[in-house]
Amino acid sequence: MAQKLSDEARQHKNKYNAEYVKQTKGAAQRKWNEENKERKKQKSFFLWLPQDKDILDHLDAVDNVSGYIKDLIRADINR
Repeated sequence: MAQKLSDEARQHKNKYNAEYVKQTKGAAQRKWNEENKERKKQKSFFLWLPQDKDILDHLDAVDNVSGYIKDLIRADINR
């Protein structure tokens, strides 16, 4: 059974992890990216202020923006 961390312990862990990433300069992430570059694609687009502020505000309220957008696209495909 997993033990829940106190806020102080969680902050310490997050600080430690951030420092580790700085020290290793993200080597593990770069290695993963290199090994998996054929499995992923990135698409980007611009949202303009002020005309797209409503979209930006909505996306800021979503926990998983990538999953949210994927779900919207799949729902559109299935229509």
